[in-house]
Amino acid sequence: MIACRADKNCLRISSEVERWLGRLVVQAAPELSVSLRNPQNALFIEVLSSAIGLWVRESAWGGLPVGSSSDAVCILSVGFALPVASYLMMKRGVRVHWSYF
Repeated sequence: MIACRADKNCLRISSEVERWLGRLVVQAAPELSVSLRNPQNALFIEVLSSAIGLWVRESAWGGLPVGSSSDAVCILSVGFALPVASYLMMKRGVRVHWSYF
């Protein structure tokens, strides 16, 4: 649990929010355990003036936001650099069309 209070008028400090929500998680799912000092997964909590946001950060390959990249054409030749560059573009989410001669 990692708490961030955007609204400092909240009656509780961040560590109290973390403990409170950890207690709720354990009550709701007894098979789970909560470690505030050495977590394997982190649940992020943001306390705003009118809402509370919860999210989990998932690791992925990385890349560009969906819909922001276009197609690309890669010309394959004798060199090694072009396939590597194409792989790196594909890793970022660009759709690569291959052309060779």
